[in-house]
Amino acid sequence: MARQETLSRTPTQGSSPGGEGLSLPLTARSYSTSTQSLEALAEISRSVEKKTGWHVDLSEVAVRVVSSPELQRRSREDVARRTGIPVGVPQPSETSSLASALVSARHSGVVAVYLPSEKALIVNEESVGRISHDALKSTLHYELTRAAQHQRYPEFIASVDNLARERRLLGKHGADVPAEERERRLAVLTDKAQARMALIEGQALELRRMYEIEAGLHSEIRMGPVEVALGLPARLVDIERETIVSYCRGQAIFAKIHAIGAHEVDRLFKAPHIVDQVFGARRPE
Repeated sequence: MARQETLSRTPTQGSSPGGEGLSLPLTARSYSTSTQSLEALAEISRSVEKKTGWHVDLSEVAVRVVSSPELQRRSREDVARRTGIPVGVPQPSETSSLASALVSARHSGVVAVYLPSEKALIVNEESVGRISHDALKSTLHYELTRAAQHQRYPEFIASVDNLARERRLLGKHGADVPAEERERRLAVLTDKAQARMALIEGQALELRRMYEIEAGLHSEIRMGPVEVALGLPARLVDIERETIVSYCRGQAIFAKIHAIGAHEVDRLFKAPHIVDQVFGARRPE
């Protein structure tokens, strides 16, 4: 897969920063802001490295600037590739309509997202022109942390994808399992997945908060999963309330562990079963 040279090229007005695959027809002010922020990826990656003790290989992170619908399409395909669940698998009508509205609302406001299956940082050209240089740098720090997690501990990321696949398959094709046992298994799978995501998101949220303080950023918009969900209509927020709570709790727990030292954080990523106990609701197996 061709990598985008966004950090070393200086585009002229009206061209696409970074060459093939990038499209950013913005005004001079917004164009300059987005270009400067993308060129700051090297500086942001150093911040992630300092806080984690990990090496961030930017040559392994492709950068794409795309439209909101394209971001949504690629995000859905990323999930399908990682979990093995085809995009568009039928769901009950109520769940399907709400999920569709939730996904559309979320991606229309997302500034950037890291997609593990593509090893790509996808930037939303429709959102990036509406936010400040500080806000975009803050978001990029969050997403580079996610990229670093994937580079450092791909097995841990894969474990979350496997739990999502197991839960989906049991939910849709587990009719032969007694109802009570099926619900118990689903609860265990859900709790483990949320516990591991709480570590992943908690780290990204906390390190971003630290970066904003250190760099003196004034980001009027910080587009992580919590911020996006809180900006949705109340009924849609209800669907993700448990997830939001787990991420916020994950950030608080991670902050305490991070304060002990990077070795303790690495210990968690190496031992998913410990993460399940520390970050989960500890449902019985």
